[in-house]
Amino acid sequence: MRTARSVTGSATPTLATQLHAVEARGLALLGDVGETTAAVDAAMRSFDAARPDREPVWLGYDTHTELFGELGQGLFATSAASTGPPE
Repeated sequence: MRTARSVTGSATPTLATQLHAVEARGLALLGDVGETTAAVDAAMRSFDAARPDREPVWLGYDTHTELFGELGQGLFATSAASTGPPE
């Protein structure tokens, strides 16, 4: 789960965004709200630093919509982990 932190220096900003978002989701499933929030913040910073014209073509699908969808799933998992599943 620490993949995002270990490769961020060598990853493009868009790839780092995706890795941080996956990390946030995993941490959320573990119920670690503080680390989830840190990973979400890192994903947002990486996304803001991205320059689409300098990213590989295969990362072109990574838009605000994709990012917010991924982060939303993670944040929902944080809520479910702390309150239990919806009834």
